[in-house]
Amino acid sequence: MTNWKMIAAVACFAGSSAASATVVSSLPTLGTTDWTTGAFDIAAVGSNAQGATVFETAPYRGVWFGYGENYGYWDASSHYHSNVPAWHPGSDAAGNHLSLTASFGPSNVYGPNADWSAYFLDQQYEAALIFNPTHCDWNCYGPAGQSGVEIYFGQAGSPWNAVSQFVALDTSQLHTYEFLLKGGLVSYRIDGSVYSGQALSVGYSSSLLVIGDGSGSTGTGQGSMTISAVSFDTAPSENILLPTPEPATWATMLIGFGLVGRTLRIRQRFPIRA
Repeated sequence: MTNWKMIAAVACFAGSSAASATVVSSLPTLGTTDWTTGAFDIAAVGSNAQGATVFETAPYRGVWFGYGENYGYWDASSHYHSNVPAWHPGSDAAGNHLSLTASFGPSNVYGPNADWSAYFLDQQYEAALIFNPTHCDWNCYGPAGQSGVEIYFGQAGSPWNAVSQFVALDTSQLHTYEFLLKGGLVSYRIDGSVYSGQALSVGYSSSLLVIGDGSGSTGTGQGSMTISAVSFDTAPSENILLPTPEPATWATMLIGFGLVGRTLRIRQRFPIRA
């Protein structure tokens, strides 16, 4: 698989879009009008003292939020609620951007944490992250027991075949995960580091966004997920996934700009004669 981390890889996302944008940035709760929420069996959705949303789940007790056309949740009285938000992910040509600040940990009720996910489909392509991957279902997500995130791409020339890259990091700490899906390409940014490549082609007939643990019918997913910030932006108007320069990089760039300016001044004082 060819993945790279460079400005050129995401330059194709630059520029403005004529499509109208929708930005949804509220934290998810059961029954919100901004998000579709799915909660199965005794999976829990709550909040902590800092006001962040906390999901707790176990295998076969999935809980997630996002956008789904035919999804809802069961309340404590076993009543089903269908809440489909008014917005939906945009087209692949216009692009979609997700930003998620979250941490993962064990649950006092459900045990250790593994196999959380964030993914969306724009009817043509899919972007996906798997947090703390351990389970092998349709694919082996990553090294069992290792803290980190698996990022997904399509293969160049065969975009319908999924390939993945594991990024090791301490997911018990808050990190900001972003991805931009546009024009058949996908870029992920994790705390400033960018990973870009071909998007996975799915040809799915509906748009879908899932954040959390969708294991209502499978044995994956357990533990807790704490979300302190989330936003979904359809038709982003600018390239927001350029790598964030390190301080040393900024210093090098400034020195370079200074040298260029000095060279131009010298050339103005002493023009080159033919």
